[in-house]
Amino acid sequence: MSNILRITDTIPEGVVKEALESGTVEGVIVEEFPDADFIERVATLLRDYSVKHIVVDLKSITNSSHLIEAVTGLLLPMAEVVIPSIPEAEVLDRMSVTSDQDMEMAAKNIADHSGASVILFAKGIFAAKNLLYTSNQAIWFDKDLTSEEITKGLTENKPLTEIVA
Repeated sequence: MSNILRITDTIPEGVVKEALESGTVEGVIVEEFPDADFIERVATLLRDYSVKHIVVDLKSITNSSHLIEAVTGLLLPMAEVVIPSIPEAEVLDRMSVTSDQDMEMAAKNIADHSGASVILFAKGIFAAKNLLYTSNQAIWFDKDLTSEEITKGLTENKPLTEIVA
């Protein structure tokens, strides 16, 4: 069983540090970032403890330029997988996403900028499917996944194409 740590702004930094120091954390999910300072502290911890499987779930990202800069400059380059919904991809990529082609372009842009794979969830906005963008390839899939399921699959060394299948 993999040991996955979820990092949010509601979990005290000392608890996160203690979990990372234990050496049992195999994967980390980072979500709900209130400000750039929080992201800087989290990025430092993840770098200091050489966390291998990092999933960044862009829940509730805001239009704050400082926050977007910190996410794109510090957190996304460390991520193995980035998970936005369509509205979050629009904020991060600063483009309107109104079609399947736009979904592919937004996912590609995020992947190109971060070096991570991107799982873009349609959440019923207009597309019937979700999108995995990895290794310069767009793969459409129907499966609803949680960030925990994705991270667990990564810690088990499953390819993303298998995780979303």
